[in-house]
This record gives sequence, structure tokens and C-alpha cells, in this order.
Amino acid sequence: MEARSGLGSRAEVIPAIDKLFGELYKDAQENALCIIAECLIAESPQLAESVQEILGKDGYQFIDGSFVPVGLLDQREAKFLPISSATEIARATSRLINGDYSGAITSACGAVDIVMQ
Repeated sequence: MEARSGLGSRAEVIPAIDKLFGELYKDAQENALCIIAECLIAESPQLAESVQEILGKDGYQFIDGSFVPVGLLDQREAKFLPISSATEIARATSRLINGDYSGAITSACGAVDIVMQ
């Protein structure tokens, strides 16, 4: 059981972690967040869904080790796409940004395949 107060309590630990995280360079912060997201998503499908839902509220998805803005997909078009197709388009964008051109094309084709089904 977690201690509610005193040494090692959440009330004591969270502000210390927040302070240390704030002192990191931006690249190190992003790396740390990627590691945390990867660990949480690998834990269970339910936790992965929760992580994506939380990120979605701030306009992001975590795909292939990268945070991808959901806004890359035009909202006028997104409402006509199945969610899995929109995810593939976001994955394609992430791969394109990371220089994985063949992977980007594969994901984009996967998005089309999903719509055609």
C-alpha cells in the first residue's frame, strides 16, 4: 500500500519528479516521454488504449515510437475514415518524418486498403 504522507509518499515524490523533469533539456524530456509511453503501451491493451486516449485529448497519438499530431489529418476528411485508417495515415506521416519512406508508403497503402474493405 502506498504511503499517503511522509517519506516516499505520492505528495512528496511527484513534485520532485516534476522538478527534475523540468530541468532536463527538451530532447531528453521527449526521450523520457517516449520511453514511458512505450512501457505503458507494452503493459496491456487496456493501458495502451488509455494512453492513446489521454494523448488524443492533447491532439497526439503515439505511433512507432513517435508522438504524431492528430491534426495532421484534416478533420473534414477524418470523419469519413475508419479510425484504423486514420491511424495508418498518422503512422505513414510519422514514418515520413523519420525518413522511412518505404514504410510511409506501406502505411499509406494500408490506409487505402482499410477504406476499400
